[in-house]
Amino acid sequence: MLESVQHTPFDISVLKRQTAMRLKSWTSNSPQARRLLINGRRLPAVVGQTFPGEPRALCVGPDEWLLVFDASLGLDQRRDIDHQAAEQQLAVVELSGGFAALKLQGSACRDVLAKGCGLDFHPHTFRTDTCARTLLAQVFVTLDCRGPQEFDVYMGRSFLWHLHSWLVDASLEYHTMTE
Repeated sequence: MLESVQHTPFDISVLKRQTAMRLKSWTSNSPQARRLLINGRRLPAVVGQTFPGEPRALCVGPDEWLLVFDASLGLDQRRDIDHQAAEQQLAVVELSGGFAALKLQGSACRDVLAKGCGLDFHPHTFRTDTCARTLLAQVFVTLDCRGPQEFDVYMGRSFLWHLHSWLVDASLEYHTMTE
């Protein structure tokens, strides 16, 4: 079982009970595609944008979104999203069964991520409420910047142990020693 590793400049924990859904629009060039709504909020139209709240929506490709929310919201939330998506001609794929997420926090967070990824993690470049699909430690992930020193990392469930171990190892230089 993976446990939270907590050290002052870098904390890593497994996010449990997350629901993930992929939405895809097949009407990409129409004006309608720019007015898509989920729970009364417009989906972000620019790749890399997110909107906070429940569900959190990440624009991960042209006319493609990842919706993430706490599984405790239940089946009704998923049914509502399915219904809204169908009305707007969006394809929906439930990803939760094969989905895992890690929460990274702390002042060394961006430095640790930069060790395994070619993206620029400077706060002026990778800002809060932005996202990116990329490779991290040879694993295809979606990074979600939730705050200046906070990232959620979404990946396939089978890669959770590998990526968790890699991040712990990559963060060793930032751990403080106490006697």
